[in-house]
Amino acid sequence: FHAYDHIELPPLRPVITRVQRNREVCTNSRRGFSAPSPTGMPPGSPFGPDLVALILHLHATQAIGFDRLAQLLEEVFAIRISEGAIANMLARTKAPLTMAADTAAAEVRRSKVVASDETSARVNGKNWWQWVLLSSTAVHHLIADSRGAAVLDSFLGEIRPEVWVADRYAAQAGRGNERQLCLAHLLGDAQYAIDSGDTGFAPGFHKLLRRAVGIGRRRPELKDATLLQYRADLDRRLDRLLAAAPTTHAGRKAA
Repeated sequence: FHAYDHIELPPLRPVITRVQRNREVCTNSRRGFSAPSPTGMPPGSPFGPDLVALILHLHATQAIGFDRLAQLLEEVFAIRISEGAIANMLARTKAPLTMAADTAAAEVRRSKVVASDETSARVNGKNWWQWVLLSSTAVHHLIADSRGAAVLDSFLGEIRPEVWVADRYAAQAGRGNERQLCLAHLLGDAQYAIDSGDTGFAPGFHKLLRRAVGIGRRRPELKDATLLQYRADLDRRLDRLLAAAPTTHAGRKAA
């Protein structure tokens, strides 16, 4: 007759475990001994890993400052933590996060196919650059004060992937044995040319790219011979498109 959902949050309250370690003296040897700490609850900081992960997420990903973060923790979770304690907590995450970032970077460097892009990022009120380098198994984010080729030179060293996927930006050129222009960027360029009024090249190119993306999504289920036929067909379609005359500057740039 009727079915619907009702969504509610349970009371958000911290789980506080009080640890009391006892110390005794052996009646035979007269030597003292202490009870060990429970697994996962060593002495030192009272804040558990799940709480630290939440605070790190709220500060680094959601951009909540220390003052508002301390207020949020008290009002929403009934946890009173000073700004200094939050700062110390985040400082302790540097070593494990750096180790994880180094592991991701090494995984990307080992890949035969690497994709790369960069976008602006604000650091201490100044414009820096966030580089994103990824393989099929890992993603590495790198914040640098430069958009130049030296950033990729430093990251790759002597490594040269078989295929480098990127946009047309010059700093991305010459990184792999083969270069694949990013289809997402090409689709964006084609759509911009269409929006600018190009009718000679951009509409057909946009359609061709969408067809190539569709084939790529089916790649695991297609035979090698079928893929070769699809590639030959795409090459013929592209040759016909390149023979067409773009009608706008944006269309000529996309071509």
